[in-house]
Amino acid sequence: MSTQHQMNQFVSLLESLKDHHDFLVDFNDCIWTITNGEVKWNFEDSETDMHDGNGETYSSELSTDPKEIGEYSVMNVDDGQGNTVTLVFKTAKFVEL
Repeated sequence: MSTQHQMNQFVSLLESLKDHHDFLVDFNDCIWTITNGEVKWNFEDSETDMHDGNGETYSSELSTDPKEIGEYSVMNVDDGQGNTVTLVFKTAKFVEL
């Protein structure tokens, strides 16, 4: 699948969401997982680092359950400053830890 096609899909996804929420969106093309109500993701695609919280690993507490929309999983998290951020991950990059 071409990058342009993926971008068109993502734009369509955002268009479908914009009438439902005022939000910040962060699109992440990396591995990710959910454990104990928290989403974790690693930009180096390192499962070991993600498990240990090392490297380019980030996490945030979920404020909504993930929803699958097409090839993407969409979820809301709190940014720690009282703002809601919508995270978008490729569903295919989900890993079990």
